[in-house]
Amino acid sequence: MISFNKKIIAIAAIVSGSAFLAVPSAFAQTASSSNILQDVQAAVQSLVSAKDTGNTNDVALRVTAFEQVLSLSQNEAQDYELKLVNAQSGKEYDVWKNSALNGLSQALAYYDSENQAVNGTSTITSEDIKQIASDFESWREDTYLPLVNQIQDFLLVNQETAAVKVAAVRYDKIVSDLQGLGVAAITRSKTIAQSLNDASSSIVSAGNLNDQATKLFMSLYVASTSTAADQSASSSDSSASTTIDVAPLVLTATSSNDDSATSSATLAGQVSTGTIATSTASAGQATSTVATSSNPISIKGLVKASLDDVRNAYQDFIDISNLVRSLLQ
Repeated sequence: MISFNKKIIAIAAIVSGSAFLAVPSAFAQTASSSNILQDVQAAVQSLVSAKDTGNTNDVALRVTAFEQVLSLSQNEAQDYELKLVNAQSGKEYDVWKNSALNGLSQALAYYDSENQAVNGTSTITSEDIKQIASDFESWREDTYLPLVNQIQDFLLVNQETAAVKVAAVRYDKIVSDLQGLGVAAITRSKTIAQSLNDASSSIVSAGNLNDQATKLFMSLYVASTSTAADQSASSSDSSASTTIDVAPLVLTATSSNDDSATSSATLAGQVSTGTIATSTASAGQATSTVATSSNPISIKGLVKASLDDVRNAYQDFIDISNLVRSLLQ
């Protein structure tokens, strides 16, 4: 009897512990880089719009300010470079990743050349600095920020894929623990069963939404980058370009119900093999992602909706934990 009670307490702790672990947040991973982006943008605009005060230290102050902009920009590019290198992804992303890493390398080289430009002459003027800053701002808008947008989208999809898999594994673990208890009040509880169904539907919906984000990323970036790479390989000009073609992140949603989706014994199995079948409940949740003229589908929007579903599943885990605790008292 004592060992049985210990088993109940241990399993209840597992259910509770898995529920209260922090929900992985894909958006939190890109927060620091986004802050740097905003800091750089603000500093550059300040330099571009600054008026000449006639102060003899004006040039030195502007050079120092621009050097700080370049330093922030270098840190930002290196941060994205490290995240891309460490990100786990399939071979289908290799061409795009190499292109993105090449773009970051050229950005870092550009920052070095700009640093030399402002420090390589003693005759530089305030107007020179202002023009350099203006050219820098245009380069960021036209070349660098489109690249950063792609990288952010990739990281979001990549991290959310892992978050959905973790949620599915925890769901399967909770189901296994509840079945192992062998307590009729728990295994026959309609409230617990409903919470399990809700959690399952949320995870299925999260998987479907993130799958849509993945396919959108592939169609917008990977396909075009691969085509560009093929064309470049057949050209005699082997020089790389810092400009990456970026199509607008706006699509019209289409129905993608796949009746041929195979079933799996566990939810985690379905997530890991990409064979999640959309249930009625999850399909209802996913309808919020249908594009309208005022609410176009975007990769970030799909990932956010997926993350919301993962959070809903974790809330169901917490509810289940509380129910189990009350039934064991």
